[in-house]
Amino acid sequence: MVPEDDLRMLLEINKYGFEFFYNLPVELRHRCSICYNFRLKHLNGNIILVNHQLTPLTISKSGNLLRALCVVNPAHGNQQGMACIRITNIPLVYVYLPQKKKFIPANSQILSDREKQVLLLSLEGLKTSEIASKLNISASTIKYHKHRIYRKLNVKNMQEAAYYTSVNGLM
Repeated sequence: MVPEDDLRMLLEINKYGFEFFYNLPVELRHRCSICYNFRLKHLNGNIILVNHQLTPLTISKSGNLLRALCVVNPAHGNQQGMACIRITNIPLVYVYLPQKKKFIPANSQILSDREKQVLLLSLEGLKTSEIASKLNISASTIKYHKHRIYRKLNVKNMQEAAYYTSVNGLM
């Protein structure tokens, strides 16, 4: 069973994922795949985070999806909703931004250079005050950058931000 919050999120990702898919040139559609994390709830109440990947197998001459391969595996990390679209032989990942309700190229500036610096220094284990000292800015500015990172990536902490940026090729 899919928890209600995740079901709403899945419907949103599917809506905007298929919108993205059907806006691609027909010749690229068979090379496109989408993956995203969501939770499943077992009858015994246990919840597991899974990753679902959908890859087209058969596309009609008019470009409609006829058959797809769906693979579900245990997900890494603990954040549902992380979604991306990849197109084979194109070195670009499109990530879903829930705030904008669309997939955008990962190489577009999702995180500013400063936010990337803060993220990397945080992952090195530096505390807010140490990052502020190293970058010659105030601790409150570091907190501001962290807040923006969490909001932009829809994550709760730096570990989730690291996982998200790694999986989606944002760093």
